[in-house]
Amino acid sequence: EFTSFDLSGTATAIYDIYHDTETDEVLFLTNVSSSYRLYVFEGASTDLPYTWKSKEFQDSVKYNRARLTGEDGDTVTFIYLLDGTVVQTKTATLNQTFRLPAKGYHTKKEVQIQGTATVQNIQLATEAFEII
Repeated sequence: EFTSFDLSGTATAIYDIYHDTETDEVLFLTNVSSSYRLYVFEGASTDLPYTWKSKEFQDSVKYNRARLTGEDGDTVTFIYLLDGTVVQTKTATLNQTFRLPAKGYHTKKEVQIQGTATVQNIQLATEAFEII
């Protein structure tokens, strides 16, 4: 969610902004009456949900396996699209290989993930042994 605030009454300039990804805090370094001040805004107490979609890949490979790498036990919603049509929606457990549907010949492929878990890598393969 976007928010706004006004430092015009106190700060003459904002010199730096830093986002601490571990604590999810945002820090502002400002100049107030010729002295520097640091303002800290607290982060969220829970992870925010996201939706991420890949670019459209064009190839003739027929993928039938997938794996999402991240923190053990976490799940995300995995959506597989062929030629712009959703052919699979699955709750995928991270670090576990799963099957993709065999849907004939398609040249345009996309993946989409939704959730709150941290996903580090998405792998598609034609055989299970290809996935590390």
